[in-house]
Amino acid sequence: MNRLCIHKATKKIIEMQSGGDGLPDLMESRLNILKLNAINAGYKESDIEVKWVTDAEYAEAIEQDPVTIASKQKAQLDQQKKADADLEISSVRTKHKGKKIAGMKSSELAELVGAMAISMGWTNSSGEVE
Repeated sequence: MNRLCIHKATKKIIEMQSGGDGLPDLMESRLNILKLNAINAGYKESDIEVKWVTDAEYAEAIEQDPVTIASKQKAQLDQQKKADADLEISSVRTKHKGKKIAGMKSSELAELVGAMAISMGWTNSSGEVE
């Protein structure tokens, strides 16, 4: 069993501790440790929930945690950006295929370099080099 402390409103996992359920007399005091840790971290007692959970319940809590959700959303956005960048570089390559760099116009070079920068992840969402 695991001890879990979550922020009620957001489902954010504040802390988890594993084990400690072997001594029934200490189970409540072990939950109080999580409660005190959260209070010392600045949470109001009324805003938190401490409880014993199984491994499966803990896995479910992780899926509901806003940090996990944000990480998954970021991974999806990064994947989409990469796909968009790959499409852009492919388009630019096709457009300029067979041209020698030395004979390219400055605007063509800028387009090529821009597509490469996007593809390599050198730019942010505004197209500025990072």
